[in-house]
Amino acid sequence: MPKITKIRSESELGNFISKKLKEKEMSQSDLASKIAKLRGKGYSKNSIKDNVSKWIRGDRYPRTEYLYYLSQALKVDIEEILVAEEECMKYKARPFTLYAVAKSGNKEALDKLMLEVRNGCYPVGADYDEFDETLLDYIFEFENIELIQHLLENNYICFHYKDISYNTVFSMDGANEYFDKFLTLALKYDDVYIFKNIIKKFEPFYLRDNEKIDSKELFTCRRQSITMSKDNVLKILNTKKILNYLTTPYKLTEKDLCYLYGDFVYPNNSIYLNREVTEIETIHPSFNLLLNLAILENLDISKKLIKVAQNYNFQIEKKLKELYSPIEYRIDNTGNVILEHSRRILTRYAGLIDSIKDREKYNLYKLF
Repeated sequence: MPKITKIRSESELGNFISKKLKEKEMSQSDLASKIAKLRGKGYSKNSIKDNVSKWIRGDRYPRTEYLYYLSQALKVDIEEILVAEEECMKYKARPFTLYAVAKSGNKEALDKLMLEVRNGCYPVGADYDEFDETLLDYIFEFENIELIQHLLENNYICFHYKDISYNTVFSMDGANEYFDKFLTLALKYDDVYIFKNIIKKFEPFYLRDNEKIDSKELFTCRRQSITMSKDNVLKILNTKKILNYLTTPYKLTEKDLCYLYGDFVYPNNSIYLNREVTEIETIHPSFNLLLNLAILENLDISKKLIKVAQNYNFQIEKKLKELYSPIEYRIDNTGNVILEHSRRILTRYAGLIDSIKDREKYNLYKLF
């Protein structure tokens, strides 16, 4: 998007505000009163009057947040306030600025921004505005959880590992930087909906290279798996909803299998597919990381996770014996259950450390 080359000067902006006040038959005091009301508790007309007076005299430029309230009070777009007339016409098609949509939480306006494509390329909501900011930048600034959920619910944005795409068709260079921002908000508000959209149940995550624990396989990044800081993994262990999501056994659906690269078996034989999808439970591939880190850090939650692992492993053994003969599957030394006919992983035991030696070294709980 071309840069805007002409922004109103302080004096031009002051003249613009004066003009709008005359058109609306408002006084400076009326404007200050409206802005104070929009700002809410703790602000009064008198606390705003001096600012309004300086704007109109051209002595001061409004701060960003005041631009929002000023636009609401005068009922104009922020661009109309900021941008000189000949430049402003380029942006008339936009119902609100990206800043205003993020600030107000207006979902209808967000829909329009995400469905309107500029220059045959990006949706307006996925592009940069005149301040080199995106809609997501502003949404994160205001921590607007509802708008993030709306973006995900309507498939305006989606994640594949750490890559973010817009409308599943449009992509933006450098968008991976947003992954950590999504994760930070999900953990801060224990928002399981956002978390499970950025990290699927079948996508493992590992500690970053410089934070691995004795280079154990459990903490090693494989394929395109997500790497996460130890600090964020510990934050997960202190959540309620997200932790429950990651530590509750579940059955894979056929839709789940469509996204997998081989972490679970998905043979072409429909008989096997039906048996494995509908009968065998599994657990999040990062369960062991959560369990073992909780034990190593001596966290109270480790006792609960050990019980989850014990019960889950018991149920897995029981179901395997019902469905398969001993020659149909084997268990490797990391706890993965492998079907011999396909050499693919069907499910996994919970709570394993790489080797017996590591269990002895850390005195970790042997779960089976």
